[in-house]
Amino acid sequence: MLTNRRLQVRFFDTQDGLYDCTWNEANQDQIAGASADGSVKLWYMNSSDAFPIANYHEHEQEVSSVDWNIVSKDLFVTASWDNTSKVWNPMMPNSMMTVMEHAYCVYNAIWSPHSATSFVSCSGDNTVKVWHRLECRSLLQANRSFRLQGAPNRRRAALLSSP
Repeated sequence: MLTNRRLQVRFFDTQDGLYDCTWNEANQDQIAGASADGSVKLWYMNSSDAFPIANYHEHEQEVSSVDWNIVSKDLFVTASWDNTSKVWNPMMPNSMMTVMEHAYCVYNAIWSPHSATSFVSCSGDNTVKVWHRLECRSLLQANRSFRLQGAPNRRRAALLSSP
């Protein structure tokens, strides 16, 4: 009977806690993890050891979330308690973009499932912000009273709907 057994395919041990993880959308054997030590770790499922193949350490505090872009498949976004979100390409040694408009910890950042260039972040500053990968400022912001700031104009609408 297999009810009490668990099949463990692979494990990756870390010294600090992990808050989030995501599969690489282009490579089924890669996983990215958001770490309490402020790093983002990239593991390869078929490696001979349990060490990450990449360890990005640009955030100044805990990394609270990581999300792979399901449209372009070559980028991931992170959120951190240092009030920032960063966009990464695993083929590059450093982040491609850092956005810094939040006034408190950024708890989550996720890509739009419909756009290769737009992502959203939410923060303890009671805001949700919509970002475009090619601009270092938010396109839209909703505060805790659900009022939109920066109401969409044609350019913003075009950026948000671009693939």
